[in-house]
Amino acid sequence: MAHRIAYAPCTRCRTSTDLTPTKDMLKYYEERSEHNGGLIVFEATAPIKDYGIFPPTSPVIETPDQIMAFKKIVDSIHEKGTFVSLQLWNVGRLSMTPGLPCKSPSKIYETKAKREMLNDLGIELEELTIEEIKQIPNVFASAAERAINEAGFDFIEIHSAYGNLLDEFLQNSVNHRTDEYGGSIENKARLVLEVLDECIKRVGGHRVGIRFTP
Repeated sequence: MAHRIAYAPCTRCRTSTDLTPTKDMLKYYEERSEHNGGLIVFEATAPIKDYGIFPPTSPVIETPDQIMAFKKIVDSIHEKGTFVSLQLWNVGRLSMTPGLPCKSPSKIYETKAKREMLNDLGIELEELTIEEIKQIPNVFASAAERAINEAGFDFIEIHSAYGNLLDEFLQNSVNHRTDEYGGSIENKARLVLEVLDECIKRVGGHRVGIRFTP
């Protein structure tokens, strides 16, 4: 790298209706990688569509078309001598998209107004089952493999901040579980660490970062 300055992720929601990166996204990242030489952290991206999108159209890296569209952007960034990391998330109870799951560690809505908003959209918040939780590390790690091995990203960043699902597991106000994923600090951190460990196992610790917020 030419310097240690990183361009933080900015969720611009400029994908197509099938959540594939567009020419507008390509132009956006081309402009920001010009004369950069540092690191760009790509905007929050869901490993699979069922992990939620941020209205109206945050990206997903699941299908061959989506992967190829990401690769065009990554190749353009690399051509300008800049590195790029993909931020992976599960939206959790932030989801507001009809037809997609809205799930959290516990069935606790953010606010009464948010509950009414979701009701108007025909969406009900659900508590994750143990079986669903156990699948999450593999889903994140598989997306990390697609991002690095197929789309060409240099790194991935696990997004565990700002109220998305992984952050929800860490928060006393949201995680009221009494099983192995709730209660003690160790239990609340269990899923985040399992996701981190599985991603490291699949793509290497030198390619994995994680983001927290207070």
